[in-house]
Amino acid sequence: MKLIILAAGQGTRLRPLTNNRPKCMVEVAGTPIFDRILKVAENLGISEIIAVTGYCSESLERYGVKLIYNPRYAETNMVKSLFQAQDYFGDQFILSYGDIFYDTEVLSKLISCHSDISVVVDECWHNYWKKRFKNPLDDAERLNIINNKITRIGGSANSLDEIHAQYIGLLSFKNTGIKMLNETYEKAQRDEKEGKLQFGDAKNVDTMYMTDLLQGMADNFTPIVPVKICGGWAEIDSPDDILVAEELISEGKIGRAK
Repeated sequence: MKLIILAAGQGTRLRPLTNNRPKCMVEVAGTPIFDRILKVAENLGISEIIAVTGYCSESLERYGVKLIYNPRYAETNMVKSLFQAQDYFGDQFILSYGDIFYDTEVLSKLISCHSDISVVVDECWHNYWKKRFKNPLDDAERLNIINNKITRIGGSANSLDEIHAQYIGLLSFKNTGIKMLNETYEKAQRDEKEGKLQFGDAKNVDTMYMTDLLQGMADNFTPIVPVKICGGWAEIDSPDDILVAEELISEGKIGRAK
């Protein structure tokens, strides 16, 4: 099993903390996010790590992992960064955003899922979002699960009823799932050239989010299986997020990576 980490982000909402380092190198309780991700991977015996870099990429050179540079990091988004590492997909891989960290149990549960496409979703998201935002719906995304398959993912939600769980940015692809991932990306490129791209809320392939690509797969009846968790992770997108995550760590609710 290999782990691909999307670590190209600038983290503009975290400045000045990201003036001279990428978002994944911001410290939470004294430890960079990237270190926390690597520790959990180490706990589970994952030794092949590929990081897609961009902003301040030199910050990650000391880790000794495979680095792939996205030269257009400032003008592209998650999907474009992921496909910089397409040659390393192999027959299975885990994908992790570089601005999240999670307990060993969370990643272990994902690995234990044998579905071709598995996506970690937090069913207890609302309490966490209430700590992060005055109005959780300002940031939460739609996610619908029917018959244990994700049918709708991404985009702003108008009510809590549209959110069965929350996507966290941790997923895996195996076998046919990788074939479908590649084919869906190629279809998005063709659709854009023909002026008919309709993958989630995407306007073009360069700025496409992973949720847009996943929605394109779901629309084509590709089975996307949710791996349901209840907490045990954190996203760092703002200075307030750091405070919330450090509080959860102090309470023993996340950071159990030993």
